[in-house]
Amino acid sequence: MLRHKDIDETLTRLIGKKIKQSEIAEALFLTSESDKKEKTLASVRIGKRAQRNSPYSAEELYKLANYCYEKYGVDVSKEFDLQNTLEQASPTLQGRFYEIPYWDECPIFSEKLKDSQLSSLILDAEFIVNKLNCDPSALRIITMAGEDMDGGCYPLRNGDILLIDTSKTDLTETGVFFISTQNCSMVFVRRLLGTMAGDVYSTVDNPLYKEIVEKTWSAEEIKEIDLQIIGKVIKNMSFMI
Repeated sequence: MLRHKDIDETLTRLIGKKIKQSEIAEALFLTSESDKKEKTLASVRIGKRAQRNSPYSAEELYKLANYCYEKYGVDVSKEFDLQNTLEQASPTLQGRFYEIPYWDECPIFSEKLKDSQLSSLILDAEFIVNKLNCDPSALRIITMAGEDMDGGCYPLRNGDILLIDTSKTDLTETGVFFISTQNCSMVFVRRLLGTMAGDVYSTVDNPLYKEIVEKTWSAEEIKEIDLQIIGKVIKNMSFMI
């Protein structure tokens, strides 16, 4: 069982700086960003655990791992031995976390859309169900390829890890989608605006490519190019918050 000192040393080495006690408290859902008094008290609690070199539970390790990946883009799952931790955890704990795999429905692109340093993501069930409002079994991850969507308030940069919901495949929806054409011979991430008439407007967020890429597909063209929505991009897991 990992203790505070081991965790602190591991995170400092991987992140490149010492993680604050307030960050650990935030990762363990002990604080809310808006309540300063609550944050201070939670940091004190973490400080006492540091003094005692207290052990961390399997649930706490998973929460810390999720926090570090989402905030710093650092995968600590191997150092925390999360796979064995999950296998040894109680059935109740196992049901509180989900392993989100990479999308691998297309052999041509599946390997290109994977991060060599990451095999999957472990996400908290409460986060998936209550905050993302998603069915965990429908979630997949991909690695953003290219700079097409690198623009706007929430850029998707080359190499970013994207969480997609494969249950959202309605062409009349609006949002950012992972799509394929020509029987999955090509895959893209595009911003789509569907209409009830069956037309779909497609564009990108990077202004350098916008004029070149944007277009409107008619219902006939959609059939001709075999446009398919693989899933909706619901969160950039590499976005620094």
